[in-house]
Amino acid sequence: MTSSVEDMRNNSLTQLSIELGCGAADITPPEGTFLMGTIHCKRSAVLFKDPLYAKAIIIQSNQRKVLIVSLDVTFIIEKYIHKIRNWAVERFGFDWESVMVHATQNHGAPAIGYTKFSDTFPFPEEFEWVRGQQASYHDYAMERIFEAIEQAASDIKLVQYGVASGIEGRASFNRRMVMRDGSIGMPRGILANSLYLEGPIDAEVGVMCFKNAQSEVVAAILNYTCHPVHELGVVGIVTADWPGQWSLQLADKLDSNCFSLVLNGACGNINPWGNYDPDYIEDSALMAKLLTTETEKVISLMDFTNKVTLDWAFKVLRIPIREPDPDKLAAAEALLAKRPAPFWVDTVNEIIDHEWVLAAQVVDVNNQRKQQAYYEYELQVLRIGNAVYVGLPGELFVEGGLKIKQHSKADFTYIVHATGNAGYIPFKEAFSRGGHELNYSNWSKLVPDAFEIIVEEAITLINKMFD
Repeated sequence: MTSSVEDMRNNSLTQLSIELGCGAADITPPEGTFLMGTIHCKRSAVLFKDPLYAKAIIIQSNQRKVLIVSLDVTFIIEKYIHKIRNWAVERFGFDWESVMVHATQNHGAPAIGYTKFSDTFPFPEEFEWVRGQQASYHDYAMERIFEAIEQAASDIKLVQYGVASGIEGRASFNRRMVMRDGSIGMPRGILANSLYLEGPIDAEVGVMCFKNAQSEVVAAILNYTCHPVHELGVVGIVTADWPGQWSLQLADKLDSNCFSLVLNGACGNINPWGNYDPDYIEDSALMAKLLTTETEKVISLMDFTNKVTLDWAFKVLRIPIREPDPDKLAAAEALLAKRPAPFWVDTVNEIIDHEWVLAAQVVDVNNQRKQQAYYEYELQVLRIGNAVYVGLPGELFVEGGLKIKQHSKADFTYIVHATGNAGYIPFKEAFSRGGHELNYSNWSKLVPDAFEIIVEEAITLINKMFD
């Protein structure tokens, strides 16, 4: 049940039963830290456009509580997600399965954990960054993540809750461009031999708001679906991209010191690049302006209530790792036998051989598969009132997120990708076309059936909450 905003303005604090805590800590990396986002270029932090944050929101009601942590980083691996959950359980008594940890997949940032290669794949010390991060950043970031959660736990206040959605279809685009020969391109601009974009986008702008007794918006959980890749390039620019800009612009518009946390959706095949728009401008602030404008409209029409149901569900799926193509495996092993370590192909030691990285990926994933033939996929659902947040490790293609939304019994269903490092999860038909998301690697290793398995299990997990 909901009641009008005017009714809520007349409520006293004693009538409110929802408690909220918010916290944030700066996780901007030191100068020189490796930035993720490319597979063979050493991008070190040299230019700082805006700060990166670890943000935490705690929601409590009727002796139940959930914790959502959002990080302005590219990825966070399960090893560190589990450390955060374990710490939150021990320190504050959370249920392990009620703690959701999410990376916005911002490409102007480091990762937390080795994301591109396994810990066991051998590398010379100077090439540690090729694994996907430097260990020195892991501890640096984790300490500050704990600070954000501590801050949220010490800032508990009584609030009202509301949730609603809007639509913004001009800020994101399906990035898989079908060529005349049936292959896939992923350009930043129009390709002359392209025919069409392979699939849809998810234009939903999800907004969950919390107001105090004075009807001031004190916090928001925001959801949209798009890769944060506006500053992707060789130069090491540190930025929180559109999620960071959205938070900043909304706080400025509401003029209420509003704390906002952004959760990114099923954006495996979604970018902000308007490839068929000759007037497209590469600017995260412009994208955030579109989202902020729609958010204001949504909030202005939102109803609020004093009560909220909190629930959660969690299931580990054992999804098989696919076998490599035998010819590609043989070629990869031959290349590594000849060149067992990465090697520079430029004069300033910033770019290693691209073919070596791809070959090493094939060998590394196949070695992992022989040790354990499946990936433990941690599917998670948090229910907050009449909305659910669906935590999906890896980068599910948008078609999967849309199907989950269509078949969910919740009034509002929001996808939260990158709650683990499972790689791309394309729909089965995409495998015949290929593309970056299908190259056998640590960023694309699950069987083609993974898409349907995850989508169907997510729908089942959600709907059990509402039976």
